[in-house]
Amino acid sequence: MSNLQDLAAEAYIFAVPLVYNLDQMKKSVEEGFGVLPAVPYNQFSYGQKLTDASDKFVTTNNDTVYNNAQLDLSAGPVLLEIPDMGDRYYVFQFVDAWTNNFAYIGQRSIGGNGGKFVITSADYEGELPEGYTQITAPTLFMEIVGRIAVTDEADLQNVKALQVNLHLYQMNKEAKPAGIPTATGDNDMIFWNKFKAYFNESHYAQRYQPLIDKYSTLGIFDGNISDDAKQALLAAPKTGQQQIKHLLENVPFPVENGWQKDFHVFDYNFDYFELGSLDTDEWKLPHSNEKELVQANFIRAAALGGLWGNQGFEAVYLPIYVDSDNKQLNGSHDYEVHFEQTPPTNAFWSVTMYNTTGFTLVENPIDRYSIGDRTKGIKYDEDGGLTIRISHKEPQDDANWLPSPDADFRPVLRVYLPTEDVINGTYHFPAIKKI
Repeated sequence: MSNLQDLAAEAYIFAVPLVYNLDQMKKSVEEGFGVLPAVPYNQFSYGQKLTDASDKFVTTNNDTVYNNAQLDLSAGPVLLEIPDMGDRYYVFQFVDAWTNNFAYIGQRSIGGNGGKFVITSADYEGELPEGYTQITAPTLFMEIVGRIAVTDEADLQNVKALQVNLHLYQMNKEAKPAGIPTATGDNDMIFWNKFKAYFNESHYAQRYQPLIDKYSTLGIFDGNISDDAKQALLAAPKTGQQQIKHLLENVPFPVENGWQKDFHVFDYNFDYFELGSLDTDEWKLPHSNEKELVQANFIRAAALGGLWGNQGFEAVYLPIYVDSDNKQLNGSHDYEVHFEQTPPTNAFWSVTMYNTTGFTLVENPIDRYSIGDRTKGIKYDEDGGLTIRISHKEPQDDANWLPSPDADFRPVLRVYLPTEDVINGTYHFPAIKKI
């Protein structure tokens, strides 16, 4: 592979999070996102039901309802008002155009009393309303990804009552957002045309300037692209995706009894820390030189498979594919997993069942898609532990049953607001054993 092709592939890795993220923002505004209906910029799209097997979004959770918004701050500041949430878990995660998590408003950061916030662009210099806490966004375009915990269908009515008092609106209600720009140019260069259009509207951190100077030799920022550079750029998406796949397959994720414990896959924000975001070395990937920065960009691109995922201090996600004998989990077998101690958390935990064909929820006769500490009727062992039964066929006692498909499957264990014991490895996750 030539140096020009290598450079183009590296530039693709740098560009793809911005392009993919803003494409998803556009889609959310125009078509909706999963169970969330389409709404204009600077308004909430409210989830009104728990996800089930009819929802085909990848690895969606069955613990919370989503309340998402796509923000365009070209229309000026946006006001966010959160009602009193009591002791219910919730979080509003702020994600910039480059997919950096730069703020968290929720139970962990402000408690259950709610609050009033004004979200502004970095260059805003106007007046702000009294009684509102300012949050400065790094980029004009950003998402708010809101999650509110729901126990079951009956509890959903309580959450809907909270949503009535959850508000998001422009400070200047008459201003019209400019919207994410539309790319122009040849269709064969559509990815790079999008990147150029999106890049021109998306502030980047100064530390990336050396990389941008390097990639500028390809002509992707000014449109002055040579024939050789164009050929390299046309090949870059395929090459870049192959490199991302190689990274995912070969990075040695920490694994315990089959559970994959990569708690730092979203730790590529090094520059923007607003309310609730932790500016500590523990929650940053290595980035002291160009090589490390390029590697962090690779991880950012790979993390698109879990777009808008929380960082580990807010929630950890542990997928598992194999049993205690390192064999693929499959519905032709019955399994148990025994927790001597359930996962320590300051919120709650759950295990959710997914197939391996699309990583979607699995239809089952009792409409149970996850099981955890909030599952009604769950039975604890005499020693205080908890044993979960995983099988395709319904057992005689289904209190602790997590239904599986009659095929390969991949559960995911989620721990919301994990304690330090989870993060530092003091707590140990048990194996899933074939019965």
